Formats: sequence, structure tokens, C-alpha cells
Amino acid sequence: MLYLTGSDVEETDWRRLVPRAGSLFVVGDPKQSIYRFRRADIETYDRVRRRIEESGGRLAKLTTNFRSTGRICRWVNAVFETVLPAEATRMQAAHAPLHAAYPESDETSGAFRLTIGGKGGSVESEDAERIAEWISRAIAGCHRIAVPDGNGNVPTRPLEPGDFLVPLRPRRNLDVYARALEARRVPYEITGGGAFCDSEELAALLPLLETLADPDDQVLLTAALRHVFGIDDDALYRFKRDGGRFSFLVDPPESADARITFALARLRTFHDSVRRLPPAAAIAVICRDLAWIVTRRRGRWAGPGPEISSRRSRSPGGSPRRESRSRAWSKS
Repeated sequence: MLYLTGSDVEETDWRRLVPRAGSLFVVGDPKQSIYRFRRADIETYDRVRRRIEESGGRLAKLTTNFRSTGRICRWVNAVFETVLPAEATRMQAAHAPLHAAYPESDETSGAFRLTIGGKGGSVESEDAERIAEWISRAIAGCHRIAVPDGNGNVPTRPLEPGDFLVPLRPRRNLDVYARALEARRVPYEITGGGAFCDSEELAALLPLLETLADPDDQVLLTAALRHVFGIDDDALYRFKRDGGRFSFLVDPPESADARITFALARLRTFHDSVRRLPPAAAIAVICRDLAWIVTRRRGRWAGPGPEISSRRSRSPGGSPRRESRSRAWSKS
């Protein structure tokens, strides 16, 4: 930038260039520079800032906050004025107090402390329950949010699920908070690297996705039949003994268990979806279909498909729990 705007076209050292008056406008954030965000570093920021100021440029501090209310800004200012230096140093930007752009909405805006008793996992559970309950009540109409309309007015509207963000430092507790929201039928979305690593629903769905990716692997198909469709080991043994092949690409024998015949047919349909649709769309179709299947496994099957007893597998890691997880995941 300084090479393009410098008044001396012969100068090869950018640190000596003097930009022409009115030719350069630079936006920098020294607080983010300490994290080397997008390869930024605070020393380079300071060099550019000094070069502009020494050349007659003016430094304008942007301290207006358009995201937070005055109560939050005042709380943040009180905390960081004791942490950040009053004058900038080589390693740290100076403290710059924030100023809220909009007025307060109501008594619910601000920073509040939740005091949680107990130890270990009970702390996360109680915290998750209280936060989820507050969000649920707020969405039900107990509170409203002020949203600027761009014309200088700040009208209020009912709160929506997308108005809330629950940041968590340790990702291992994501599941606890997700369950608390799910129990109150509050839709949510988990973001962040590795967010789904511990998802029980995804763990239940993986055997099915893996067998669709590798139809020739009989072990994967068996796992999908057991954990996704809830077919017990005795039925699988009889299927193999009667000449059945563990492949959804071939027709099962006429004597096959109706549950296995139905499951293989569904897998063929899923496989066709995987081949025709983008991954996200195919998984969405599969999850909707799985929710239909699980609904009809309660009691006796109804609607299209075979009528089958609701007898459940008793094998380790049996199907009923995993089926409910798949259904919940498909809904969320």
C-alpha cells in the first residue's frame, strides 16, 4: 500500500515512504494482531501506524459498539481497564473503552452471574438446565429484543432461537447443553471444529453411512442392520443360514425375515439417494426416512411396509436407544 501511495517512486524501503496526502486509508486492529489473525502482528501494525502519523496522517479510534448494550459495554470496560495498559506497549494495545451505539432494551440486558453449586458433571448439568429453561421461556414470549431498523428507530420484536449464542470453553460439554435445549424443543445448531465428535446421534448413524459408502463390506452392513434397524442376532443368523447374502444390492431369499427384507430395501433407496444427491441433501433425506421408520417401530408397524412385532433386540448396545438418537438427530 505504501509503495502505491508513496510520494517517492524511487524509494525501495516501505518504512521510509511518505504517502501522498489523502491517498491512504488503513483499518487495523491491534488487539487482534496479538493473535496473529491472518498473519497479522502487532509490531507491523505499530510500524504502519507510526509511519502514517509521522507523515501527517490522523489516527481515529473506533470504539462504538453496535452489538452490545450499554450495560455489557460498561461491564467489559470495568474488567479490561484493570487488565490492559493505559498506554500501548510493544506487546499489547492500550485499553480503549467501548461505547454502546443503542440504548438499553430492558432489565434483561447486561452481564449476569449464574452461581452453580455442586461439583463435577452436576455443575454442567445444572448450568445447562438453567440456561435452556431461560431461553425456552424467553422464546415463549416472556421477553423481547430491541433491533435497530436502520432509520434511527429501535423497535422490539419477540425473541427467536437464532438470537441466542451459548459459547462453551470445553467442547466436551456440548452434548449436555444440546440435550437440555432438545428436551425443551428448542432448535439448535452446534458449530466449531470437532463439534460432532461426541454426538450420540451421529454415532448411531455412522454404521448406515459407512455401509452406503462401501456396499461390499458385510461387517458394516451387519452393524447397520443391528444398530439402525434393530434386527437381533438370531434373525441375522437365520438369514445367513437360509442362504441370504449380506448385501443390499442383491435380492434376499423369499424366506428372509420381513424386517431384513424391509431394511435392505430401504438401504437400496438410501444408496440411490447418495448417488444422486449432494452429501448434505442425501443425509437429510435419510434422516427424514429414519424418523418415519422409528415412529412405526413403536408398538407395531403401520402404513407402508411389513407388519412386524415390536420385539426389541437385547444385544449389547441394542437398537431402541440408538433408534431414538437417530430420530432426535434427524429432527434437530
